[in-house]
Amino acid sequence: MPAPEPGDKNEGSGGSIVNLGMISHVGGHKWAGNVIVYVPPGFPGEDGQAPHPLGGMGIWYGRVEPRHVEGIVEETLIKGRVIRDLFRGGIAQDGTVLRL
Repeated sequence: MPAPEPGDKNEGSGGSIVNLGMISHVGGHKWAGNVIVYVPPGFPGEDGQAPHPLGGMGIWYGRVEPRHVEGIVEETLIKGRVIRDLFRGGIAQDGTVLRL
């Protein structure tokens, strides 16, 4: 399968749409984020019914490598859990800054 291009819209598991975009900052200092996961309000939870626990939030991860992608999808998008080792911060729908 070819690598996705910036702006691609791909159908994910369960028929949900996943938007992929490029980010210009990769690396830098140890707290720099290089992946932003935005979970739209109304995004389904793991059971496909309930609201997603991270709905309306943007989660910033840093030091992400290709080997982390599957785990991010599983833990953050499917199970609604933040991965502490990669977490750099986030923002809630109301603008509140998220910290662990």
